[in-house]
Amino acid sequence: MDEFNNEQQKHRQETKTHYNDKVEDIIHKKLVKLIENISESKNISDQDDLESTKIGQAAKNKSMVVQKMEDELKARVLKLATTNY
Repeated sequence: MDEFNNEQQKHRQETKTHYNDKVEDIIHKKLVKLIENISESKNISDQDDLESTKIGQAAKNKSMVVQKMEDELKARVLKLATTNY
């Protein structure tokens, strides 16, 4: 009976270790993805800052479709950035 209990404890410990490793791996992957998204959103806001410094230069005309796509992308990035913080 003691042998059975020891075997059960060993099996539970191995299962617990395996589960913890899997969970840590999943969390690590999600954190890496989150960091990449945050870095991308920071880069986009840096580009916006650079565009605002070009006020004295002649404005470049963009098509309405391109402007709309850029505005939607900026809105999604800002929403992502605000939900992450």
